[in-house]
Amino acid sequence: TQLYPRIFSTPRSGRTVLACCVGNELHEMGIRMVCDMFEVHGWDSIYLGAALPEDAILRSIEEHSPDLVALSVTMPHHLPHSHAILQRIREHPQTSGIKVALGGQAFRMGPYLPRAWGADYTSQNAERLVQWANAQVYS
Repeated sequence: TQLYPRIFSTPRSGRTVLACCVGNELHEMGIRMVCDMFEVHGWDSIYLGAALPEDAILRSIEEHSPDLVALSVTMPHHLPHSHAILQRIREHPQTSGIKVALGGQAFRMGPYLPRAWGADYTSQNAERLVQWANAQVYS
């Protein structure tokens, strides 16, 4: 809550991040903080929530056309869901060009997985993710 005055006074960049937890993942605090960090840096964030089905994620990406999709996984048994939705985003004609970042505690056990799966970026640090996104996505 201490960030909100800063968020509301920061000029908007015209960039949008869409973020959620995949599969049945309920651990949402990390990705909510990622959204706040993007907001502090002038991005608009669309937080979809936890335990989001793949079809809902794809529909939201189509509807909002974000510059970046950030997917979070905390529990390792939800990793296959992140891989599956990443593949669907890449294969879907209306979402295939969107940048996708994967992150969360589950990737500490397999930090190589996001790159091997074709994610554009992965990080355990929200500030580094925002820095990367600002360098990659132009308004």
